[in-house]
Amino acid sequence: MVRIAVLTEFMLTIALLDIDMPSMSGIELAAKIKALRPEVVVIFLTGYSQYALDAFNVHASGYLLKPITKERLAEEIAYVVSVRPIKASERVVVRTFGNFDVFVDDKLVTFKLARCKELLAYLIDKQGSSVTRAETFAALWENRLYDRPMQKQFDGVIRDMRDTLKQYGIEDIFELKNGTMRIIPAKLSCDAYLFFQ
Repeated sequence: MVRIAVLTEFMLTIALLDIDMPSMSGIELAAKIKALRPEVVVIFLTGYSQYALDAFNVHASGYLLKPITKERLAEEIAYVVSVRPIKASERVVVRTFGNFDVFVDDKLVTFKLARCKELLAYLIDKQGSSVTRAETFAALWENRLYDRPMQKQFDGVIRDMRDTLKQYGIEDIFELKNGTMRIIPAKLSCDAYLFFQ
């Protein structure tokens, strides 16, 4: 049996449900989820077209009929995440579904160099884990030798990224110390972090 009380302990963002489920129908479960957490996005993945109206009556955000491709599901999730209202407290918002973009106070952050954006995307993908300069370099320049000229070029990319973050007043999301670097996840809201919680 599904334990709805668990929802109060965890941050649930998206619920993917079927109509035909053990113990209770997906419609009943969606209603219970919405009663506890109205902000949760519910998407039905089902073979039953006749329950679409019932699904939308419990405020489902999507209703996909089987068979569902991975691409179609990704599109639906990307759409739902992109229209999700941003809380006033979420000053730095990172969107990874679709294009990688960073917003500060609802304004798009622009980077001087594409590599700066790639560096930030790589660090965000690491979810706060510290990575060495050599590891990061290898991820950004897969087949290049990490020699002195490339180390200098990489230093320039790090410097430009830090300057951009500082320009937008969000330099505190990035930490560089003892030869390692990382993003501080608690200082930003990222759709991928929310989705994979």
